[in-house]
Amino acid sequence: MIKNILSLVFLLFVSSTTYAQIGNFILQDLEGTPHELYQDLNNGKLVVLDFFFVGCGLCANFSPELEEMYQENASGQEEVVFYSIEVQEAPVNAIEDWESNLGTTYPVLHGSLAKLYWYNHIFQIYGGAFPQVLILKPGPNGGEDNETVYAHTGFVNEEAAAAMRVAIDANRPAPQEQEETNTAINDVENKININIFPNPSNEQLSIDLSDINAKKINLKIYNTNGQMVWENTQLNVPNSQTFNIDVSSLATGNYFLHIQDNDRNLQQLPFQIMR
Repeated sequence: MIKNILSLVFLLFVSSTTYAQIGNFILQDLEGTPHELYQDLNNGKLVVLDFFFVGCGLCANFSPELEEMYQENASGQEEVVFYSIEVQEAPVNAIEDWESNLGTTYPVLHGSLAKLYWYNHIFQIYGGAFPQVLILKPGPNGGEDNETVYAHTGFVNEEAAAAMRVAIDANRPAPQEQEETNTAINDVENKININIFPNPSNEQLSIDLSDINAKKINLKIYNTNGQMVWENTQLNVPNSQTFNIDVSSLATGNYFLHIQDNDRNLQQLPFQIMR
């Protein structure tokens, strides 16, 4: 009874706190599949983010609790999405060993872009205590005005974990009926073949697409802050097509190209602008 009261008090404190909106990301999991935060939120999902690094003792202590919540909420249920994000650029084999030793199965996002995202969007708000757990729900306009309904940094005790469960249950979206073809970003079958050049680029970036035969191709360029800096839609694209993009207005730095055909098969390719 006392634990339930403490959990409710903790949740009320979290709910009454004003948090900054979280920026978008497109990050890859260990299989190389990209995941976009705002796409999940725009689709009405509740998103649980866990920021960690390999070797973090408190993160390891929290992982069984997080795995249990993942099994309770995400396995077979698309209303709640879990992402664990590694922020120190650990090698894939080190992350896989970490998962194997802890017995976790929730998706892990990683890489240099994950580290940059954490530093630019999370560290600036919540500091560097780990683990860092956020629960986001979409706002009236979807992902761009997302709302943080739970935030916790550092050691996750029983009360904090209980409040996290309450936050998930209180904000869980109602199940939505969707067609099987609406697999969005997780559909990795029949990926189109893509080649971008030159990379690094200076004034012009060329995109060579083959095996397409799509009614619509969406092309977007994001910077490392998750901000979209360029967008174009091509209709009735034949089997092979080359697009030339003027990137002369982009500052020197790292970017990634986000490609979606017929609103489903999504791919992401990193490139650089150097002058």
